[in-house]
Amino acid sequence: MSKSSDSNQLNIRLDPEINLLLEAEMHQVLIRKEKIRQDVGPEEYDLLHGNPTPPTRVETAKRILTHALIKLNPPLLNDPIDVTANDNSNQ
Repeated sequence: MSKSSDSNQLNIRLDPEINLLLEAEMHQVLIRKEKIRQDVGPEEYDLLHGNPTPPTRVETAKRILTHALIKLNPPLLNDPIDVTANDNSNQ
């Protein structure tokens, strides 16, 4: 478990099939970087960014998790949550 000071950190073990999906996404990112490199020109790209390298597992998982959570758009803790009860037990 994480300490209270590490409340913004996760330590998770991926299921094997999810791990394969993560590896595939990392490969796709490298392919996209290489395409950009070819479109811009290898010399200029390498001068600005260095040789394209695959993202790390942590970088890729963090990006995917961040995008998924933003897409879910859950209410933030300091936002009030209005709950309306629909109690039909009297009928």
